[in-house]
Amino acid sequence: MVAAAPGECRYAWKAEPGAIRDGTWNGALTLADLDLFPTDPDALREYVRGLHDRQVRDGVAAGSFERTQSLVGAWLLQLPARPELQAAVLRMLAELPGTEVLGETADPLGRTGLGVRIGKTDGPLSARVGGDPVSTDWQLILDRRTGRMLALRNTALHDLPDVAKGTLVSYTVFLEQGWTDRRPEVPEGCREDPAIP
Repeated sequence: MVAAAPGECRYAWKAEPGAIRDGTWNGALTLADLDLFPTDPDALREYVRGLHDRQVRDGVAAGSFERTQSLVGAWLLQLPARPELQAAVLRMLAELPGTEVLGETADPLGRTGLGVRIGKTDGPLSARVGGDPVSTDWQLILDRRTGRMLALRNTALHDLPDVAKGTLVSYTVFLEQGWTDRRPEVPEGCREDPAIP
């Protein structure tokens, strides 16, 4: 997690079952759960529609079905999902209104990949800078060869007193993806973020 001050590293991952990170449940998803997601883009869209409808019925989801597709799609790309599922996710996201291919894009570590701005039809996502909410977009940076996510970054959509439009507000970098039975360790130089449960 990146904070307002450059170079400040806050570690916000919790591995306990049922832990929440970025509004998603980490510990509750199993390999069997991940296998339930279809690898055909149309079937995947309908599966996500079912998830969205249940969340709306339960009062959990806010926003349109297209917004849910963008959130679930970006979330699935952050997991070590099988290549067929990742391909279906990319095809599903490509059909969303407002999705834009940005071309060759560098991630925060200087690695280059294909940049894709995810379309969201009912308003931007938001992040906080210095405690103030900032409307942001989502940009995926994908490895051109494998389709794997290199980074996910959020940039400011509007000028604010302390933040110029286009400013990098937050990012997540993926060095490797895979399953493990080891608990994560706080990276050297980072502090644990007590705001994350």
